[in-house]
Amino acid sequence: NFQYRVYAESDPTNPVGWEQLLQSTDVDSIDALIDVCKSAIVYLPEEPLFYFYWSVGEYQKKEFKQALQTLNRGIGFAENNPRLLSEFYGQKGSIYYELKQQDSAFIEFDKSLKYNPQNLGVLNNYSYYLSLTHKDLDRAENMSSITIKAEPTNPTYLDTYGWILFMQGAYTTAKIYLENAVKYS
Repeated sequence: NFQYRVYAESDPTNPVGWEQLLQSTDVDSIDALIDVCKSAIVYLPEEPLFYFYWSVGEYQKKEFKQALQTLNRGIGFAENNPRLLSEFYGQKGSIYYELKQQDSAFIEFDKSLKYNPQNLGVLNNYSYYLSLTHKDLDRAENMSSITIKAEPTNPTYLDTYGWILFMQGAYTTAKIYLENAVKYS
């Protein structure tokens, strides 16, 4: 990690060094993640990736309002990158959900899927949150089915799909998916 920091700081306007430093940051060190992003933005204020990961760190610290502000500061710089825009809007959806603003969350998830209809993380979260509201279970089941077709052994996706089937009353099929979720976890 020290070597990556030296490399990043030796050419601070090169995003590659900061990205490598970000990737080498200890997964358990949220503060280090935020620090790298803040440092990178000093030299690269128009690089959206650093705003995104900074907000992820704030989200993990349950600093939801700050995370939303950070996303809003960086989202305009991602205009030419549909996949990254999808991630920004998906993150905003998750934040709004944590802030108990479901309608805003669902609007952001819809925006996310507009930019990347195959964003598996958003499809999973959105379908799960819909199922918790007992709304639009058919849409939730459809979105969740996309995730398990893409990753049939992912325990998180299997669990969500099983839960939605349970909510729809398809208990036998739900049990199979939930057992598989346990099996692959």
